[in-house]
Amino acid sequence: MKSSNIEKQQIINAALNEYGVITEELSYQECVEKLRSYLKIEDKETLTKKFGEYAIAAENYECITEDEIEEGRKVLSLLNKGKLFSKSNIYVRTFVTVKLGNKSMFSLVSPNQILWELSGVSRDMAEDIAKQISEKLGIALKIY
Repeated sequence: MKSSNIEKQQIINAALNEYGVITEELSYQECVEKLRSYLKIEDKETLTKKFGEYAIAAENYECITEDEIEEGRKVLSLLNKGKLFSKSNIYVRTFVTVKLGNKSMFSLVSPNQILWELSGVSRDMAEDIAKQISEKLGIALKIY
């Protein structure tokens, strides 16, 4: 389920408004960075693979909803169940870090933050998987 950037912007604006921040003149990226700052979320160690051969990472500051994290995991699981690659492993490296009220749960990720890792696949397959997840979620991803 791809959340629209408008929905994400509304979530972030609501959170920033609680801190008294006026967001009208800020870009989406600036709002995500500012909210990360207010919530004291430090940039994760980037580009350090811990479990897999390939890492799928965010290209920009992003707000990734709980549903989008799950959708990314589902894409990876379906590929694995479909036996498109054998002896593979999938490692989820991003989790919900922010909860607003009773319904808005999301993660604020930084550029180059690894979201998923893969092993047991070729580079071409890893790039194709990253492209599928990127299209499904509507966020820019890259492979390392």
